[in-house]
Amino acid sequence: MTLLNSDYKILARILAHLLRPVLEEHLRTSQFCSIPGNSIIEAVSTVREAVAQVERTNSALRVLKSDFQEAFDRLSHQYLFTILKSYGISPWFIERIKYLYEKATASVQIRAPG
Repeated sequence: MTLLNSDYKILARILAHLLRPVLEEHLRTSQFCSIPGNSIIEAVSTVREAVAQVERTNSALRVLKSDFQEAFDRLSHQYLFTILKSYGISPWFIERIKYLYEKATASVQIRAPG
């Protein structure tokens, strides 16, 4: 089976849409990136509330900021597929995702002006 660029995007969106309920069930509510309904505004608000609480109680506060730039590209895809399996994702679904990675290609088209 060969996928055109538009077919690839459509299949990827369908799979992402089907996977969303599982992710929402397993991801922590404190995660803000890529979680529908969670925004950077909420993340900043959470930090401000923590600082205000520390100021009121005169207690210590430690803040850890994690930025996993390109983290997905650095993780073993086999590990991610194992995690999906542990979440109860069907082998059929995981095979569709594997196919997207194994068969993905890219091309650049340059057109001359005029």
